[in-house]
Order: sequence, then C-alpha cells, then structure tokens
Amino acid sequence: MAEMAAVDNQEDRIAWLRERGIEIEMPEDRKEKPKGLVKERVVKIVKVPCDEKEPIVEVDIPVEDGRAGDQLPALLRVYFNQGKVKVDDVKDAATKQFTNQDINISQGTIDKLSNAGSVEAFPLSQPTEQNNHCKVAFYLDEVGQLKKLPPNKRATEFARLCGFQDVPFVGDMFIGRVGILPAASSSSSSSTAPQNIDFSLSEYSSDAPWLKNVVEHNYQAGLAANKVAMESDLSEGVGAGAEKELDGGNVKWSETTENMEVSVCIPPQISKFTAKDISVKFSASHVCVKVRNTSTEGVVHNNASAAPGEYLVLLDGALEGGVAVDDCTWCISKQCVELTLEKSGNCQGIWNKLLK
Repeated sequence: MAEMAAVDNQEDRIAWLRERGIEIEMPEDRKEKPKGLVKERVVKIVKVPCDEKEPIVEVDIPVEDGRAGDQLPALLRVYFNQGKVKVDDVKDAATKQFTNQDINISQGTIDKLSNAGSVEAFPLSQPTEQNNHCKVAFYLDEVGQLKKLPPNKRATEFARLCGFQDVPFVGDMFIGRVGILPAASSSSSSSTAPQNIDFSLSEYSSDAPWLKNVVEHNYQAGLAANKVAMESDLSEGVGAGAEKELDGGNVKWSETTENMEVSVCIPPQISKFTAKDISVKFSASHVCVKVRNTSTEGVVHNNASAAPGEYLVLLDGALEGGVAVDDCTWCISKQCVELTLEKSGNCQGIWNKLLK
C-alpha cells in the first residue's frame, strides 16, 4: 500500500491504520485498561522451522477471547521481523509482475516495513461440514522469498498431504486453526464468525484425523462455493466466481467468500502515468480510487471530470460489506488499477454486490 509506505515512523503508521478501522493494541494500551477488561485465552499452534535440525514444536499464543476473526496474522508478525529485503529485489519483482510502474521507494522505507513483520496465511484445509467448519492454514513470512530465506522442505512435504504439490515454502512456518460455525447453528452473529482454536503438535502427523480425505474435502468446498454462485445466479443473476461490471464496464469485479478482486479501468486519454499518479484509499467500509490527469486536455469519465493535473475519480463508494484494511492491496496492470479487498471475518460470504 503506497500510502502506508509513505508513513515513516511507527506511531504514525499505527495512527494511519486505526483511522481505517484496524484494531491495534500496544503493550502500553493494555496496561492502561482496567484489570479484567480484556479477557484472554491460550491457543495452541505448531511451529515448523526451516532448519531440519530444529524440532517441530507446539507454541502457546494468547488471543483475545470472544474476538471474531483470525488474530494470528497480527500476533505472529513478531516472528517474521528478521531478515533484510533489498530495494533492488523489490523493484525487480515489481517489474516482472506489473507493467507501467515507476517504483520509487527507499531502502530505509523497505527496512521499516520489513522490520514490522508481514504474515501470509496459506489454507491447507478449507472449512466444510466434514471438518466441522474448521480451516487449517500455514502462517509464513509474506516477503520470505524477497528475504531469500532458506527453503522449508518439511512444510512443502506436509502441504503435499493436502493436495498442494511442490509449493516452494521458505523460512519458518506456523500451523493454526480457525473454527467457523455454521450460520444455522445459532442466531448470534458472533457465533457464526471464525475464531482461533487449538492446533496441537499431535495433529502434525500424516495419520492425523483432520487429514483424512482432506484433498476431497477441499474439492467439495470448491463445489459448495460454485453451488452458492449457481443459486445466486438463479435468484439475482450474480454470484461467486463470475465477473460483474459497474459503470458500463469501467469497473469489473469478482468475489469469493473471502475476498473481492476489482479491476478499475483508467481512461485511454490518460496513457502516461505511474504509481505516483494513482490514489487508492481503503477504509473498513469504503473504497476510493483516483488517477491524476496527466494529459494536456480535460477528461470526462462517467459522472466525473478532471482538468490537466487534477485527480479524476474512477471509483468512490460505500462497500457492500466490511473489509480488513491492512490486508487490502492494489497494483497497476496495463491500463487498470487492480484491487484485492479481503473481507473481514464477520463479513465473509457472498455479497453479490460491490457497492451499496
């Protein structure tokens, strides 16, 4: 996120995230709270070191009791704040993946962001009725490849048991579980939201019960998602997986139960631009995308217009559901701004609409 990268110190970064609906608790915040206000419980997870000489161990992680959503990506950042990312490697990776971008970022900014830690969740088992609506996932260093961390052969081998062949995992890994209760089981909205639950060391085994038929269960989860899409297509003409359009095709989007992929077209009159000319702002329930008019003439786009040098609004509106701002990203691909909106825990599911 470009705007996040422009914030240099930790206090400003925390303020930036809190303004966008992200709950952040620092040690000093907890000390100031009245005793007993925050109730914690301990969740068991498993650490799989990349060094095969180190044992695979069980780790206790304190989480906030009753809080919906997966807390591990935030709590495990401290384990992934080691290693150095070189700015040249970031630029090379961006050049290979995206086009029409001029990456302007300093090594100091890269170091600060890398030191904060960044966690990616890689699902090994999707929630289904057969596994009591639980999801098991690897948690890994999101920029481990850029840090050139050593391969984690044990993690790659374990992923094969779930149907993922030869995934090049690197660095230390953790395995955790998130339980998602079926909506029909309770009228309480909090009971239907995912929460962290135990994944013990004994479950890191090829004969663990949760691994039985896991490949088939993952396949069935995919079929269930398609079934939701088909039912929605019959009733409203939209559903998961299918691409939809807004503003006469200038905005295209598709969704899964966990995220939204949005492609926002930049008018052809604005043909020369870089990432510096793009403004993307996420909040917990709103998204806004603008581009600076770098042409020599005024540009009219849908109901918006911009003189040379002014910003042209491409997308601006309240989202149909809530998103996890810290996990939302954007990039430029040819003549479009590509957004990935990660749905927040209590808003996961099929929205059928992008904007309200």
